[in-house]
Amino acid sequence: MNEQQIQTYMRRIARIESLGIPGPQAEGVADRLHWRDMDGDDRRMCVECAHLKSRIDIDTDERQQFCSRRQAALPTQLQRCPSFTEAAV
Repeated sequence: MNEQQIQTYMRRIARIESLGIPGPQAEGVADRLHWRDMDGDDRRMCVECAHLKSRIDIDTDERQQFCSRRQAALPTQLQRCPSFTEAAV
């Protein structure tokens, strides 16, 4: 990876972790996004979208991700979503 790719990778990990996805899993997702970029795949993940939010469930004390535009969020699945808006990373 070149310097720009490394910086993008690190910003992605920080964003993914901020949404409540733990470090090792966040690194795996960032790897998948890197290879997606290298392959020229145009699909996106919810973790890259400004509409993906995270909150703590008061009953279970677990962090949950949700989409502010749709009912279901698929945080780490590559997909094409008409509501996708690039999140500031």
